[in-house]
Amino acid sequence: MDNCSANQTTCELDNIELKFLPPNTTARLQPLDRWTKSFKVGYRRRLLDRLLMNLRVGTELKVDHRGAIHMMTGAWNSVKQSVADCFQKAGVVTAEHSELAKTATTTNRAWTTLSRAVVPFPGCCFQSDCLPATS
Repeated sequence: MDNCSANQTTCELDNIELKFLPPNTTARLQPLDRWTKSFKVGYRRRLLDRLLMNLRVGTELKVDHRGAIHMMTGAWNSVKQSVADCFQKAGVVTAEHSELAKTATTTNRAWTTLSRAVVPFPGCCFQSDCLPATS
């Protein structure tokens, strides 16, 4: 366990021996701890922006589930690169692997764009052409 204050215990455990990580090693051994902080900051920034906007407009200072999900989605989209950077800084992923991931993402976007176009090629058979419709 890391040395987080929530993990400190004073109770006696007979069948469990607790081992703690050395100080200042959590960021190296648990790279997503950095990402979590970045995600929370992004969410809180969006929450504050939303509440300030509601205050200016004069609406109720309340966030529903849908609004919270939208803010979390925005926070997640803003930290995708941060996640990769966390693993790279921790030494889990090298810069070379990071570049491969970026290339794969670009390739996936290209295929997605192409598949949305749905341009039939001569001799191309679609799944709907081969399978009968069922209800």
